[in-house]
Parts: sequence; structure tokens; C-alpha cells
Amino acid sequence: MTPSSHISKVLDDIFGSTRPTRWITRARPKIDRIACPWLILRFIDPRAELHYVPADQVLSAAKQLHAEPYDVPDVRFSHRAELCSFDAFIEDFNLGGEASGHIVLSHYSTTGDGLIAALQVLAVIAQTGKHA
Repeated sequence: MTPSSHISKVLDDIFGSTRPTRWITRARPKIDRIACPWLILRFIDPRAELHYVPADQVLSAAKQLHAEPYDVPDVRFSHRAELCSFDAFIEDFNLGGEASGHIVLSHYSTTGDGLIAALQVLAVIAQTGKHA
């Protein structure tokens, strides 16, 4: 299975044929809730809709909006043991080029350097002016 067909299969499992996809998480994003939207828009669905609501409203708003919640307890894309929500996306969508699951930005490095990935996330935020 190619990476893009795997991504399509996972999206179909979650959203059926609905596109663009909708994702929802807690308002006032911090590191995981900034990195995850970047990952979604860059590698999963460039037309995705991203929604932010108060923490106590995420699950009810997810149902209302037909959105997939992330980075909240007890949902598919959340912390898993020592892995953060971002890692859950990497794992489920089979992204990255190393066995460790790191994102490889081959324009800058041949390894999954987390510092380079973080700097690229910040560069996208700075360029777009969007703070997720």
C-alpha cells in the first residue's frame, strides 16, 4: 500500500467520503495543538477544517460538527503512554521515514531530527500568520 493510499484509507475509516476533513481540539493551543494542525494540513488533508473550542466542549462539538477530536483524553489521536498526540498521527497515518517515526524533512536532513521539524513548523506559522 502506498503512503497516500494508506492515508486515504485511514481518512475513509474516520470520515467516510466527507472531504475536506474536520478536526477539533481544545482552544489556546500549545506545542501539540500547533504541530498537529501543521501535520494535518501538510501531509493528511491540505483542505482540512480546524476547530478550537473550550476543553469541556470538544467532544460535544465534535459530534455536532462531525469532526475528529484530537489531543484530548480518550480519543484516537491523543497521548499514548510516552507518545504525544502528534506521534499518534504519525503512527496511525504511517508518516515519516525512519523506524523511530520521526518526520524526515529531506531538504534539510536525512534523519528525523525533531529540532528541524519543530523549526519548520514554526516557519510555517510565521509565514502564514496563523497560530492555529
